[in-house]
Formats: sequence, structure tokens, C-alpha cells
Amino acid sequence: MLFRSELQRALESNAILIHLLRDSHLVSETLLGVSQLTQLDLDPVDLARHALTLVTRVVDADWCALACRKGGQVTFETVWARTEDSRAFASVTLPESRGVHEALLHSSASQDEPTFASSYERGTTHCPELVDAGLSGCASLPAGTALDVTYVLLLGRLGPDREWTERERRVLSATSHTLRAAVESQERMHRSREAALTDSLTGLANRR
Repeated sequence: MLFRSELQRALESNAILIHLLRDSHLVSETLLGVSQLTQLDLDPVDLARHALTLVTRVVDADWCALACRKGGQVTFETVWARTEDSRAFASVTLPESRGVHEALLHSSASQDEPTFASSYERGTTHCPELVDAGLSGCASLPAGTALDVTYVLLLGRLGPDREWTERERRVLSATSHTLRAAVESQERMHRSREAALTDSLTGLANRR
């Protein structure tokens, strides 16, 4: 009987270890995939769309949208949604909510690290319209600035409050840094091409 108990405990410990190893492998594989996307010539919207297809394998979210802010104008691109209801939230409710710009974007656009709200309604800058529509949690990821457009990746949860786990925070922080580096690299390349095609003294196009 004692031997069976010890064997059962050993089997349970092995099962837990195997689960942790598989989980760790999936996270590493996901982050590697996101990193490899930066080697492709993708615009920020497509980059975010492909990245979130990978990230949502290990992050619990119902929808993801890319906010593009230029001057005083903000547009939203839905890059991923779990269901039709969550797609409707990201495509219609989110852009049409009057308070969303300040509530979700203002602080994130100027920060280096993502911000997380596991209980969105309790936040000091929550938007009542989004709460009424069912938003329970959100994450805002700064994704860089290029060609005078500032990008913020938004992930949202509908339904009951759920904590953003430590693993999810690590994955999203790494994703944010990767996207930001890729977007700002595109900006530098654009500036370099402009400089190569323009005379620095006259501002006129160089002859070929």
C-alpha cells in the first residue's frame, strides 16, 4: 500500500513536470514566432495580426485591436477575435465609445511597458460605455511610432473578471517590445530612404 502511494505521488509529480515543460516550450515557440515576424516586410497592422494569432495560443483574450493615432485622430483595426460577439465589440463598440481614447490610449501611447487591468470597471480611468458593453479586463501594449502614427495594441476580455497571469504579462511585454522595435525600425529605414533620395542642402530630389 505504501509503495502504491509513493508511486502515485511520483506519477503525479511527473505529470506536473511534463505539463510545465510543455507550457514553457509553447511560450518559447510563440515568442520565437513573433520575433521571426519582424524579419518580414509587414506593415504594422499585418504585423500585429500575425503576432496576435500566435500570442493568443498562450494568452486568454477575447479580442485584439490595433489603435492607430495620428494627430487628434484615432482609428482601430480589429486584428483578432475569438467569436462573432467579441469581433462586434472590437469593430463597433470600441471605436464608437466616446471615452475610449483617453481611457485606454492616452497613458499607454507614452509608456515603455504594457498596462494591465484585470477588473476594468474598478480602474480610475475606465470608460462606462465599455463596461456596459461587457468589458471586464484589458491590456494596452505600446507598439511604437512610425510615419507620425503611434500604435497601441489593445487586448480585451468580456464576461467575468480574470487575472492576467504572470506568464501572460511576460508574453505580452515581450510582444510589445518586439512590435515596437519592428515598427521603429521601419521608421528609421523610411527616413534613410528619404535622406538618400533628397539633397540635404536644397531639399530637392537627387538625380539618379
